[in-house]
Formats: sequence, structure tokens, C-alpha cells
Amino acid sequence: MHRLALPLSRLRARYDVVVVGSGYGGAVTAAALAGATREDGNAVSLCVLERGEEILSGDFPQTSFEGLRRLQLHWRGRRWGAATALYDVRVDDDIAVVQGSGLGGTSLINANVLLEPSPGVRRASPFVASTRQIPPSICMT
Repeated sequence: MHRLALPLSRLRARYDVVVVGSGYGGAVTAAALAGATREDGNAVSLCVLERGEEILSGDFPQTSFEGLRRLQLHWRGRRWGAATALYDVRVDDDIAVVQGSGLGGTSLINANVLLEPSPGVRRASPFVASTRQIPPSICMT
């Protein structure tokens, strides 16, 4: 599979636009700016910065133990785990947040998450009619 990320050694000193984050918002912003031109007719130079690694299909943790090895926890002013670990959990007194760290941002950990609706919902709602075709093996229960 083709990689999108480039090594830091390939970064230039200047860009017309720098997008910080490659999650949902950053990816849409970068896509909208790709191919844009400056007033002088030259292409806009664009850089997307992301914390973490590029994770290809098949490289995601397959077991709970592998998942724990890819976890960083921020709690009570301390961090455990690598700063670029895939699963970034931040716990405060009022809120806890789980976010993704890597090319794709939080979309990395939201991908393929689906809660199976109850049978009554699947039968009654035309809005979720397409979910009737989803094999139970890919739904979380």
C-alpha cells in the first residue's frame, strides 16, 4: 500500500498554507486547498502536519495487549505511554476524551465502529434500512 506521509527531512522552510491536524476537519481543509493557485498563478504550497504515525490497513492492533501498547494516558498532570501512541486518552476531573494520534486523527479510531441496532429499530425505520445488509460479524453488540 502506498504511504502518504513524508519524512521530516523533506519539510521545506516555508509553505503558503500549513494545516495542523489530518482528522476530519484538517483533511477536508487540505482537500479543499489542494490544487488552489496563488494570485501569481502558481500552485499553493500546502503542508499537513500530524502528530503520530501513518498507520496502514492491517497495522492496527489486533489484540487488547497490542492496543494497550499503543495507548497514551494523560491524567493528573502526567502522561504514560509514547507521545505519539495511537490511542490518546485524556482524563480530567470533569471530562474524559479519547482521540486518535496519527495520520487521519481521531478518524483512525472511529473507523469501522458500528453499534448494531436492536431488531425492532432495524425493521421499523426506513432511515436505517441499509443497515439490514450489514453482516452481524462487523457489528459491535
